[in-house]
Formats: sequence, C-alpha cells, structure tokens
Amino acid sequence: MTKNTKIKLVIIAMLNLVLTVCILCSCNFVLNNGLEKITVSYDSTHKIYDGDSLESLKPFLTVIYTNEKGNPSVIEDYNINGNLTVGACSIKVEYKDLSSTLAFNVEKNLEFNINNDKESYSLVKVYNKQSPSVEVPSIYNGKPVTQIDFFAFDECAALKNLIIGSNIMELSPNMFRHSHNIEEIKISEDNPYYYSSSDCIIRKSDKTLVLGCNNSLIPNDVVFIGERAFWGSNIKYVVIPNSVISIGEAAFESCDNLESVVIGNKVAEIQQDAFAYCKRLESINISNSVKKLGELAFGECVSLKTVIIGSGISSIDPIFFRGSSNIQSLTVSTGNSRYYTANNCIIERETGELVLGCKSSIIPTDGSVVSIGHDSFYGCVGLTSIAIPSSIKQINWQAFYNCKNLSVIVYYGTVSSWNSISKFAGWNEGVLTKKVGCSNGEVSLP
Repeated sequence: MTKNTKIKLVIIAMLNLVLTVCILCSCNFVLNNGLEKITVSYDSTHKIYDGDSLESLKPFLTVIYTNEKGNPSVIEDYNINGNLTVGACSIKVEYKDLSSTLAFNVEKNLEFNINNDKESYSLVKVYNKQSPSVEVPSIYNGKPVTQIDFFAFDECAALKNLIIGSNIMELSPNMFRHSHNIEEIKISEDNPYYYSSSDCIIRKSDKTLVLGCNNSLIPNDVVFIGERAFWGSNIKYVVIPNSVISIGEAAFESCDNLESVVIGNKVAEIQQDAFAYCKRLESINISNSVKKLGELAFGECVSLKTVIIGSGISSIDPIFFRGSSNIQSLTVSTGNSRYYTANNCIIERETGELVLGCKSSIIPTDGSVVSIGHDSFYGCVGLTSIAIPSSIKQINWQAFYNCKNLSVIVYYGTVSSWNSISKFAGWNEGVLTKKVGCSNGEVSLP
C-alpha cells in the first residue's frame, strides 16, 4: 500500500469519527511533513451570533490531532483566532505548529429599527436568548441608539451581564421581562439620563432606581424604587436605605428567592403588589415611617409567617396580605393611634372591629371586639377552629371566605343570640364546617 493511500484511509477514518461526535460544518487539514494533522469540526445546529466570544464556541468544536503514527486523539488545549462579524466568517484553530481554518456563517444578535426622526435607532430584539452577555451599543450604523423597545430582551434566561450605551434616553423593566438571571448591570458613564451603581440603574433627574438585578445593593442616594424595578429577579436579600421614601408598584413582585427585606425609616409608601408573590419571604417589619400600603402589597406571600406593622399606618385592609395564608403572628406597634393587637388579632380601637386575623388568632372575650371585619380571615387555610365571643354583633362579608380547613366554630352565646348577629353575604363561603356550636345547642349553616 502506498503512502498516499494510507493518508487517504486515515482521513476517511477521521471523518467517520468526527461525524459520530457532531454535525460536520467544515474542516481543513494542514499537514506537517505529510504526517501530523488536526481536524476541526463544528456542531452546525448551534447558531453563532456577532458578539459571541471565541471561547464560547469551544463547547461546539471538536478538534482531533493525529500523530505521525496515525493515532487520533481529541484535544482541548488549543488556540482560536479570528473575529465574529455578521456574514461569512472563518476562524483559525492552532495546535502546536499546526492550524486548521473553519468557515461558517455568523448571524446578527441585535436587531435595530430606525426611529421616526430618521436620526436615531431603537434596539428591538435580541436574537440569541442563550447569550450570557449583551452590550447595547451607543452607536449603530453611524447614528445613536436612543431607545430599547418593550420586551426586547424577553425570555433571555441566560443573560447575566448587561451593558447599556451612552445614548439610551428611556429605560423600563418591561424591556427585560423573564430575564431573571441578570447579575451585573451597568450603563455608560457618558449617559446624561442614567447612572449605574452597585448593579442598579438610577435615573438622574429624580433618583429613581429603574432597574435592578440579582446582585443589586440599593445605593444610599436612591429616593424612589421604581415600578417593577426588580420584578421577577432572583435577588435574595434587600435592604431599603433610609434615603428611599417610596417603593413602587410591583417593585419586587415575583422575586421567588427573596428571603429577607429591611425597610428603611424614611419609607412613607409601599405601593400595590410591591412584594406580591415573594414565595420565600417569611417575615416583614413595616417601619413606623410607612403611612400607606397598596393593595396586595404583601399578597400571595405563601411563606409569610410574621408581620409587624408600624405606628404610621392609619388604614389597614386585609387585601394588603391577601393570599398570604400562613401568617401566624400579627403585631401592631404600640404607638399606632388607630389599631392595636391582641392574641394575633388586629383591632380598630374606635370601632372594636377585628380587621385582620390569622391562623393563630384568638378573638378576645373581654367585650372589646364587637364585629369581625370584611375579609379579615380571607383564605386562611391554616385556620382550623375559631371561638366567637358573645360580644360580636356583626360578621361582615367574606369574613371567613375560603377558610377551607375551618372545621369548628364555637359561639360563646345562645342560639337566639347567634341568630341576632348581622351576617353579611359570603361570610362563611368555602368553610368546611356547616354548623356552629352555641352554649345551648347547635345552629346549622347554609
């Protein structure tokens, strides 16, 4: 057999080996003295985008070295040279004094549209949803990039590092919907509208934190935490500094890994859904400075067990905590002029109405409570029994709505007294038991 025939057989064998590892995109052989060589193949099912690093290609390359004796081996220690620009590209793979050139097509990662002014561009889409790093350029096609469209980064679950250029004029968390794994976020120091600090982006004009991420530490100069600023992020611990006066709507909504929140002593308002659906949050201490809570501010926090409400709150509505069904400790600051707590019940001083209860509540029997407020035990699935004192004159709508494990209701009064209590629609809807035990008999419930 001739020398050339042997070489051909080795090449055929190598091609068969490579094809079993990945889909062969392209390969080129450079022989050293006609004996040594490297073979490079690329898994063409993986798209390459401009902005990808050469190192990011390595998991999709197979480089095989064949020595003078014809023995092949897969190698990991090799160099790659080249530039990944949109269109037809090639890279050079080098091992020892051998090299192989691989050609392929590079697709664009970022899509831009010209704005109505014809003088600037908007980023409208990120194609590579698996890219760990994206930089929004300041300039595209010779014109400034001034906007990022809503949902441009939608579903970029692998995105960890984000850099934003100097000409972006408006930012919204909606641009990064379901991109929950961002760990580092920065904006160009030359941007006149925003600055970045501690992995937060802050609007200069009013010191509103508009965008945070998993590793954010809220700076001490932030005044407002903007709407949806951390929505859906994987942040674990949050300290709201004393500079902040307002926490915006849905600011931390659906932060599934959020375990701890410290609220500064200047926060006056916690808006609707601010901490809703934070399913690992176990306790919250609402500082004395807070005067207003929005609907579902701590709603659907299924692990929430301890709630402390400060002296500043002048209106407490059960809807603040709707769906947080595992609360077992309720406390109101003794300095609160409108509300107080007794036996894990929050009671309005002037009216004697129980406005909020939990699964550990015991309604006081000293005559201080005369009505059970609307929705006060709404959805409290941990509540299994309740004793209602004879001082109660009114049970408001949906007071025990969907307390589906409430199997025992006791009334410390007669059947006649029970029947005289004003009961509003749905007060016991979804309750397990269908009877009330009174001092002189039982009453059936509808």
